[in-house]
This record gives sequence, C-alpha cells and structure tokens, in this order.
Amino acid sequence: MPMRRVKDHSYTILDTSEGRIFIHINHLGEKAKFGNIYISDSTGTRFSLSMKNNVRDIEGQCDFERIPGLNGIFIANIYDEKKVEIAKGAENNQIPFESTFQKRHKAKSIKVFQDLDSYITSIITFDMGGIWNKLNAPTKDSKGKKVTCKDDKCSLHLNSLSKTMYGPVYSVDNSIGLIMATGNVGYYLATRSDEINTYLSRDGGMSWFEVKFISYFEFFINQLFFNKGGQRLSYL
Repeated sequence: MPMRRVKDHSYTILDTSEGRIFIHINHLGEKAKFGNIYISDSTGTRFSLSMKNNVRDIEGQCDFERIPGLNGIFIANIYDEKKVEIAKGAENNQIPFESTFQKRHKAKSIKVFQDLDSYITSIITFDMGGIWNKLNAPTKDSKGKKVTCKDDKCSLHLNSLSKTMYGPVYSVDNSIGLIMATGNVGYYLATRSDEINTYLSRDGGMSWFEVKFISYFEFFINQLFFNKGGQRLSYL
C-alpha cells in the first residue's frame, strides 16, 4: 500500500521514556487548538495513530502526561470529536470573497473554535496508548456525599498543561501510583473555578476520590513540590 502524505504544521515530542516515541502533530496551522498523537514502533521509524483531537495551546504545550514509576500509563485531554467536526465545517464554509457577510462568518467560525474549550474530556491509557478510556469518577465527594453520574458519559476530567491557572497532573517517581490533580466530575472539563475540586488516586489512575477544594491543593503543592527558595522540585 502506498504511503499517504499527511498535512503537518508543527510537531511536539511528548515522551520517549519507554522505548517508543509519542509525538503530537498539529495538522491545522499556527493557532490550532488541537492535533493528533502518534506512537512509534520500537525502531522509532514507523508511526500509528493513538489519539485524535488532543488539546494544545498556541505555544505547543499539549495535554498529555506520563505517570512516572508505572509503565504505559498516560493521561490526556481531547476535544469532543463531534464538536471538532462542527468547528471545522464552520471554518471551511467561509465565503471566498471579502464582504461584510464573510467577516461575520469568520467571527462566527472563530467563536466556534473558542467554544471547544467547553467540550474537553480526560482519558487514560494503561497500555502505552493502545486503548484510551475515560477516567472513573469517584463515588463520593470530600464530605462523604454520593457523587451522582447520570449515565456512562459522565466521568472525571482533569486540568492539564494547557490550563496554566490550575497546573498539570502531579506525581513523582518515589510515590508509585500516587497522583494528585484538579478537575471535576461531569460530561466535560469545567471552565469555572468554582466547579473545580481536588482529586487523588492511589493506584495509578484506576480509581479516584475527591479530597479538598482547590485552595487546599494549591497550598499542598507549594509545600510538596517547591523548596524554600521557590525552585520547583518535581512535576509531571
């Protein structure tokens, strides 16, 4: 079968720690909000698609994080595929001549892409990107009250590298399986700070529970991951 050339604009090497290369390719352009992730074979020369619509910022920071100390476990954020297709359609249907209508259409297209931030989902893999699944939502909140998920579309979503106001998922090599992060339970990752909580996993992301609100998390992270001089010690 002949090789097919894929359109590419920029690349981000995500991970090379386990004998494979994870690479994020921006297929759209300079201000793209997402791209696809590919994983190499053991030789690093052949790649296959692992994930579509991986969230990125304009600096090339991608929501893709390795869990240290445990082989093959990664957490990532993606945009809802249906919403991405709608956004692409809005952009591709622009009028090929300059007019007031065209300007309005461009503005609408830009807004559709901006609205994608309301449709971010967190996923996890335990087999080096072979299979990705949603994160299991905790059954109780930090006060012991039952967390209600109406259907299987409801899951746990975590903030990652593209959202600097919350910080990424935190874990360290000498605390195997221990992960701390901020996020929420629902259909998508919340955009309002008052909906964000703090979550902890003790088994490498298989199960999660809510611990405290974000203000406690920020204090804990400052104490745990920064020394007295303000230098960062370790993060994902």
